[in-house]
Amino acid sequence: MAHDGSHIGEICPDCGTHHRVLESIPAQPLTRSALESIEDSDGITFARGIGWFYDGTSDGDDETTEDIVLGTQKKALLLSLYQPGWVVDLEAEPREDEDETVEDVARDLWMQSSQGLSEAMHEML
Repeated sequence: MAHDGSHIGEICPDCGTHHRVLESIPAQPLTRSALESIEDSDGITFARGIGWFYDGTSDGDDETTEDIVLGTQKKALLLSLYQPGWVVDLEAEPREDEDETVEDVARDLWMQSSQGLSEAMHEML
């Protein structure tokens, strides 16, 4: 959501994040049940979608998302679905001096990203 996908596979000169493709997640919009399965995976402590919608690509009437926040053992990741797959848009690690956990950082990132999307939608209307 924060980037336009122009630096996929590279370290971004603007934010310093390596916008790598995570090949462990299928390159398609995710349903809530798929995201729940990811959260149940070893090494994942947090998994939430941003901006759910019906796009007709999933089986049944499930909503899908093309932006997610994951918490791993060491960092929080904001991921967006681009043509090659799920790309790391932003990475954030807990600040030890503030006694944060990865889940705290992931939740904050998810809330900020969700709020940013909501504000953008209001501006369009």
